[in-house]
This record gives sequence, structure tokens and C-alpha cells, in this order.
Amino acid sequence: MPTTEEDIAYYRRRIDACTEQAGRAESLSARRAHEALARLYREKLVALGAEPLASDEPGAVSGTVRQVANKTLPRSRPREF
Repeated sequence: MPTTEEDIAYYRRRIDACTEQAGRAESLSARRAHEALARLYREKLVALGAEPLASDEPGAVSGTVRQVANKTLPRSRPREF
């Protein structure tokens, strides 16, 4: 069974990964999903009594907030059943 310190380290790694993925997201919905996961991991840190690091805060990694809505996305073809 992992220790509290190992859990905290794991959640911080997941926050970093989710924040990075949010920054690279190709769509607004993908960015929001990764940001939501990072938020849930932050809540786990709080539940464990961990002090949040500056990098744990929302938007701490540059590039996290992009203007995805203005990005031209390829049009998808209709599904064929």
C-alpha cells in the first residue's frame, strides 16, 4: 500500500501531466476535460492535507490557456452506419 507521501507525489505528477495535456489540446472540450482532471487531483491533494505547490495551481504552466476556440479544426465527415 502506498504511503501518503507517495500518493502526494503521484497526484502532483498527474496534475502536471493533465495541465500539459490541456495546453496541447486540439479542442475546447478536450482542454476542459484535462483541466477537470487536474482539478480533481488538486482536490485529492487537499484531502490528503498536502500544501499545494505553485505548479499545482490552475494555469500555472504557461500555455495552459490557449485560444482553442479560434483554431481551425478539420471538418469531420458524417458517420456512416
